[in-house]
Parts: sequence; structure tokens; C-alpha cells
Amino acid sequence: MENKSFDRTLAAILFSAFAGFLLYSLVFPFWADNVENAQVVAGKIALPPDNPMRIGYLSVTSLLIDSAALLLKLGMGEWLASVLFTGLSGALIFSSLTAATLAFTENVSVALAAPLALISLKIGPSAPPLRGYPYLDSLHGHNYPILLFNHPYIFGVVGLFGVLLAWGLWAAKKERSASFLAGIMLWIHPSMAAACWLSL
Repeated sequence: MENKSFDRTLAAILFSAFAGFLLYSLVFPFWADNVENAQVVAGKIALPPDNPMRIGYLSVTSLLIDSAALLLKLGMGEWLASVLFTGLSGALIFSSLTAATLAFTENVSVALAAPLALISLKIGPSAPPLRGYPYLDSLHGHNYPILLFNHPYIFGVVGLFGVLLAWGLWAAKKERSASFLAGIMLWIHPSMAAACWLSL
């Protein structure tokens, strides 16, 4: 009986990831900032050797940048790469919220609805540059963008929701998957990785 419940949990997380990928890649695609970095790493944009932007881009290593650079070197276009990473961030947002909700409720229907409930908070006007994100109006001093869609800032989103997914997988007794994700968090977002390791 326990094994059947475990399979339902994994199926719910995977279904949620698939739904998030489709929604974000087809409805909310955006130009992802990791692809901007990857253009320099892949040699698609030539900057002078002493250019501070070039030095900065080439001195940072990240799974998000390195994988995007590899795709660009293999011939994928910048927009398609951005759509792909938008979809992957959506998959991560949806699956992590589903996994975390399952840890508290053990109700698959509620867990699958949780990501939709969160993105429905994007209602009403807000001041530029965060137009459409009224829930940020109350976060005075909030300078690190972790927005849910229609923005270019992918690093904080993947870092935060990667940690949340690791926690959700750990709560679902998927220790090996949770440990693997916690391990690669250092290559994704080092400060979020530290928080993830301290909490597991």
C-alpha cells in the first residue's frame, strides 16, 4: 500500500513538471538572462578581451550558463534556447510546489492546484518595472528578483525552486533524488545550495 502511494506522489510531481513546462514554454516564454551570458561563453558575441562584461561572463560557471552555451554551440537559436529554459523553469516551479504541498497535505488534487494558485497572484497593476506583480509591492527593499513569469531573471527562480524541490523530494522519501539535486545546486546557485544543505 505504501509503495502505491509513493508511486502516486512521483507521478503527481512528474505530471506537474510536464504541465509547468508546457505552460511556461508555450504561454509565458521570455528571453532568459542565462542565454545572454551563454552567448558570450559560446563565442556568439565577440567582446574585446579587456571588456568587463566579457571578463564577468567568462569567470562565472553555472549549469544554466554552461548548458545554454553548449546548446548555442550545437546550433540552437537564442530564442529557442530561451523558450526551452523558460519551460524548464516552469517545470521546476510546478514540480517543486507540488512536491512541497504533498509533504503537508498528501492530497494529490490540492498539490496539483498549488502552482496554479500561486501564479494566479499575478493580478492587478503594479509600478514598472514589476508591472503585474502586486504581491511585490509589499516587499520593501526586495532587490533580488524571484518572479514567477514574464521576466528574464532565471537564476534566482531556479535556485529557490530547486531547493524547494529537493526538500519536497526528501519529504517524499526520495532521498537519492533529493541528495543529487542538493549536490548539483552548487553548480546552479551556490548561496541557495548552502541553505539547501543546512536544511536537509
